[in-house]
Amino acid sequence: MRVSLNELESTGRKAAIGCGVPMGLAQDAARALAWLGEAGSPALPVLLDALSAYRTPDTSILVLGPSAIDRFLVDGLDQRFGPCDGALLMLGLVACANPRPERIAVTLSDADGCRAVMRVTGDQVTLSEGDVSGPCEIALSPPPAPERSQRVVRAVCPGGVEVAEADWRALEAYAARTLVPADARSREKGAGAGLVDRD
Repeated sequence: MRVSLNELESTGRKAAIGCGVPMGLAQDAARALAWLGEAGSPALPVLLDALSAYRTPDTSILVLGPSAIDRFLVDGLDQRFGPCDGALLMLGLVACANPRPERIAVTLSDADGCRAVMRVTGDQVTLSEGDVSGPCEIALSPPPAPERSQRVVRAVCPGGVEVAEADWRALEAYAARTLVPADARSREKGAGAGLVDRD
């Protein structure tokens, strides 16, 4: 099924909030999700992995990722953490950081020794080929000299992104946790409109 980038971002934000992620971090994750989708990466399974692992926030990419970016922006020193589930989300977190680091390399390393490296230099974002899977160690550092196997990451899906229907339903189930029951008791406690139209 195809969903728009706006729908992907808004539903991703609600799903993160439904899992207990604080609002600001949920917004960061949702922007990263949309960026990954726009770049042609399998974004939705990555966020679902991160949300299912949020039971332990102290080791979650949703918390550690933005914190590491902030520390890198402040002191410019290498940051290393992990392993984290949904580590590919880190690429979107860096690309959408505000202010975005002018020069940074993100390296993801999985248990099989596979690596993916993204470099941000000014407005250019390049991604070295690499298929990482599962929990990854994550490192942020100033970028080394460029490698040959790089591609510039650009928007490749202006008409939205293709997502698996099962993944989309799982995301909507997380987002539904933010809703209140549609019954008289919840309305009496202030949810929704009043009992009559003039309330």
